[in-house]
Amino acid sequence: MKHNLAGIAIGLALIMILPSAALPCRCKEPSMQVAYKRADTVVVAKVISITTDPNTRMTVVLSVSQVWKRDSPEQVTITTGPPCGYNLEKDSEYLLYLLRAPNGIYTDICARNRKLEQAKEPIHWLQRYGKSAKITPA
Repeated sequence: MKHNLAGIAIGLALIMILPSAALPCRCKEPSMQVAYKRADTVVVAKVISITTDPNTRMTVVLSVSQVWKRDSPEQVTITTGPPCGYNLEKDSEYLLYLLRAPNGIYTDICARNRKLEQAKEPIHWLQRYGKSAKITPA
């Protein structure tokens, strides 16, 4: 019994000190209302460029065509990456729920993002219930 408790304690300690990238990202997709409430800004945007750093963190430049909740420049740079990064593709269009952090704007797989062709229902919801915002010149 004593050895089992020691093994459990060591296992828990290892889990607590492992880097977050070693742990899988898990989340339940939020409702449209919750995703909207959590987001700083919601945009429809096309991916202009993607750069990846050695840690596989992506820096993505977006060209914004629609915006809700808060005004946005027509070009926005965001980050995404491990452990919960949302995989974006150059020249593709997306509905993105953007979040603000001290080091910039980001999004992740838990935010309810969609490729534009799969976003009809959320866009309809945003047009009906979301606060339309302006795209400002860069």
